[in-house]
Amino acid sequence: MSGVASARDAAAALVARHCPSFERRIALPQGTLRLASNDEALLEALSRYYRPFRGEPAAVPEIRATLIERPAPEPLALFGQPTAGEAETKHRVRRFPDGRLVRKNRTGLTGAYGPRNVIAGPCRERLNQVVNALNELLIAARGARGWLLAHAGAVARAGRGIAIAAASGAGKTTLVLELLRREWALMTNDRLLLRDRPDGVRGLGVAKRPRVNPGTIVHNPALFSLMPRETRRAHAARPAEELRALEAKRDVEIERCFGPGRIVPTARVDAVVFLGWGGRGPSRLERVRIESRPDLVATFAKPTAPDASPDPAPHTAVLSRLAVFELTGGIDFTAGADSVAALATAAGAA
Repeated sequence: MSGVASARDAAAALVARHCPSFERRIALPQGTLRLASNDEALLEALSRYYRPFRGEPAAVPEIRATLIERPAPEPLALFGQPTAGEAETKHRVRRFPDGRLVRKNRTGLTGAYGPRNVIAGPCRERLNQVVNALNELLIAARGARGWLLAHAGAVARAGRGIAIAAASGAGKTTLVLELLRREWALMTNDRLLLRDRPDGVRGLGVAKRPRVNPGTIVHNPALFSLMPRETRRAHAARPAEELRALEAKRDVEIERCFGPGRIVPTARVDAVVFLGWGGRGPSRLERVRIESRPDLVATFAKPTAPDASPDPAPHTAVLSRLAVFELTGGIDFTAGADSVAALATAAGAA
């Protein structure tokens, strides 16, 4: 086993011989990031990434993190020999009384989280993983202040929001981007923070670009610029099931694809639409009594703290204050977007 005995020790080992002499403050509605790094280009890349998501800065929380651009840290020095099967997992984790150490096995990016937050490795090359780690720190800090986390995307218009919830791969992102074609704004793509207040349920998005596969791009004209024309045409000619299974993720820069002002980080949430597609026949939007659908609550509820299990009770309580619907029948993103838009109009949210 390695000589690293605490998260503080792990952070020191990741920073050793690398001087974090550059600093950057990024103020977001979710909280403020105070970042130090040995690589000014990395901080500039993160500032560009987060720029469209900036809004009225939150007074709290403030997250401090050190980002070290370096070759992937040596895993044996930090983790010791892997246990049986551990090397085949996506990541390795060591837990300490004062925090934890996490290594992404495929990329070598390693983070120590505790008294000092440090992310080290090929950070510029793996910018999405760095963004994910920083967003997890912001989510955990919001959770400590009473916010809940939902596995949901969300769109907003005129100060009102609708959440789109489903298991991974069920089409949340595709439906959200279809609604953006109809002049809605993006609140969030896949994670939504919620707070129950006397005047309603407040939603707060997570600052993350949607990532889409070819099947989403070829059916949304606003995304055509993400793929060369001939490649797009070749993908469009594939059978639907084959196209849906194709994994080749691309980031969607919302303002480039949909125009300026199309990100709204926070809004009152009035309704949740669960994607229960997969059957036959036309897509149908049906009202749901959430107290009788623990399966939907389980899909919706996410823990704000890493390695924790979500408590379904507070998520059920929040859902009970919202209008809850389920889209069933065959997968049809055009019809689904029509249904969500009609729902918002009927509710006065349009």
